[in-house]
Amino acid sequence: MADYYTHISFVWEDEPKVINFAFDFLDWLLDKNHENNIDFQKIFDASPALRNAIEDDALSLGLESDREGGELWFTDYQCEHVDIEALAEFICGILEHFDIDEPVAFEYANTCSKPRLDAYGGGAIICHKTGAKYCNSYDFIRKTVGHIKEHGSI
Repeated sequence: MADYYTHISFVWEDEPKVINFAFDFLDWLLDKNHENNIDFQKIFDASPALRNAIEDDALSLGLESDREGGELWFTDYQCEHVDIEALAEFICGILEHFDIDEPVAFEYANTCSKPRLDAYGGGAIICHKTGAKYCNSYDFIRKTVGHIKEHGSI
């Protein structure tokens, strides 16, 4: 049997109030009681991937930082899989909450413990207060090859 992995490693630097909010929001997400917090609840309600991850008891955002550092380091170092969609919703929700125009972007890699035709790839995600834009290597290859077949060049 093969094991599938999603790898990430990136740093999000921002103001201390944003970083602290992110830690508090993550703590709130991990608390099964979801104590009343209007700000957190608003982000959560608008984030289907976050809700699904919580319901499945499978939230894995890969946060490895501490509150004192002034940055958030996301990595798969302590986990086998990072939920890319939930992470994008987490970041976009915080950007929207603080009305931050600066996007946060990161790359990810999909790998497997055994050779598989469908197991390797990756992509990039750009998170903005208005939403996330995804690009994966499979779609890039498919679209570019289609373009070459249609136009005869890249």
